[in-house]
Amino acid sequence: MSFTIIVGEDFTLEREGDNVWRVKMPKLIDIEYELLITETEKAYMFLIDKKEVWIPKSIAELDIDTETVTIPEKFAFDKGLI
Repeated sequence: MSFTIIVGEDFTLEREGDNVWRVKMPKLIDIEYELLITETEKAYMFLIDKKEVWIPKSIAELDIDTETVTIPEKFAFDKGLI
């Protein structure tokens, strides 16, 4: 028997046997940004492809040196970034 439990927006646990669980992590991608406009306690606002985009800090890894932000691919797709 197998079933899936949704843990978060992109994270799931899949049962593969009696005591075997597999965690599925989201595929991450790097997005280049033009400008980090501002940030709040919970999110960054970037200028990406001439669009203002809010990205939650909980799903983002920021690299200021390379001007990239690493985010789940599904989030980038949903926001029209890819």
